[in-house]
Amino acid sequence: MLPRRGRVRKQRDRLLSLTARTASVDDATATAATTGRIGIAGVPNGAGSTAGLINSDTDQDWQRITLRAGELYQFRVDSASDATSGILDPTLALRNSAGAQLAFDDDGGDGLNSLLQFRATTTGTYYLDVGGFGSSTGAYVAQAREVPATTATYSSLTPGGSTTGDLHAAGDHDWTAIPLTAGTAYTFDLRGSATGGGTLVDPELFLRNSAGTILTSDDDGGDGLDSRITFTLTASGTYFLDAGEFGNNAAGSYTLRAAGTAFEVVINYTGDPAFSGEFTDAALRWEDAITGDLPDVATSPFGAVDDLEIEASVVAIDGPGGTLGQATWDGQRSAADGRLPHHGFMQFDSADVANLVAQGTFDDVILHEMGHVLGLSASLWNQFGLVTNTTQYTGQSALAEYRTLANNPGLTFVRLEDAGGPGTAGHTGTRKSSTMS
Repeated sequence: MLPRRGRVRKQRDRLLSLTARTASVDDATATAATTGRIGIAGVPNGAGSTAGLINSDTDQDWQRITLRAGELYQFRVDSASDATSGILDPTLALRNSAGAQLAFDDDGGDGLNSLLQFRATTTGTYYLDVGGFGSSTGAYVAQAREVPATTATYSSLTPGGSTTGDLHAAGDHDWTAIPLTAGTAYTFDLRGSATGGGTLVDPELFLRNSAGTILTSDDDGGDGLDSRITFTLTASGTYFLDAGEFGNNAAGSYTLRAAGTAFEVVINYTGDPAFSGEFTDAALRWEDAITGDLPDVATSPFGAVDDLEIEASVVAIDGPGGTLGQATWDGQRSAADGRLPHHGFMQFDSADVANLVAQGTFDDVILHEMGHVLGLSASLWNQFGLVTNTTQYTGQSALAEYRTLANNPGLTFVRLEDAGGPGTAGHTGTRKSSTMS
């Protein structure tokens, strides 16, 4: 028997010999027929990796991987080289199922390592294409991971924005970093199948501080089974929105939105749940656009109201081609509080809505009509004496912007539409909605 030192040396020599033989064999091909694969598994931090070797300056290793639409992935390739196998300066490309390049990186990671982030728009097969920059060769480790459930997450969002994601298995969670300001009232919505935000049936949302500690959470506070958190921070900094599923029982895709504003639009939706998400989206858009606040209405026929409350519905009215719907304000603040609306309603015929959705215009129509409920209408402007000769709007702030846009400082009014039905005549713009009543 060899002495202990001799046995160790013999094992080392055998390993070096195996490494040398491996270097002469291509461990993955640069075609769709490659045997290289990376599988992503595990919750709440799904990830997967594989090791490989770049044998020559012409060698490319394709690693097959399955991606899901909506998820934000991170891919990295790190050199695992030494003096024996060569010092690899890895490059990384992402290719679709046909082999076409979608993204590329060199040196985006630590040192000379490569790093990519990619949000898949289509579920299916992709390829991570690993190579060496220039003539470098050597060993590497390729890693793929989904949005992690830690403070080291690479997913981020800013107030007023939205992002999509996908919980790949029961128990999965996605953390998204967001900068928030003390004293601002924020609204966070996690939408799933109830409002067309994704396939997640029962989303659950958590708000965490910079250390990852839960500050508050919500389940079913939004439309249907969707989640909504309204929260005012006492300290500015980075926080985390933790998207999960109630009970950690199911997987699915989602949409996460964040609105930070002093102005709040509350939507009370009834009717076909497939369309409720469009009303929520429009409310968030208006909340982001309006920078001021209004006096609360403590008592009214509709109860206490912060800024604006809207009764919204998509129901059967008279079938296709008849009345599209109606949208207006029906509750107004006192003269002392500015006379702006605090309540209104929006009602649409489900038969006509289906056509608008098919045409891709439903979102725009909802956004436009919600503006009327906010008070962007001749019925309110006339109370303030802002309309002359029926079609001339003279509000000074709007007129100043109009002069700038038209590059004409001599303009004295903004022209209002004088054609169409009640939903169009007497308003700004030229979009006709004569079927609104």
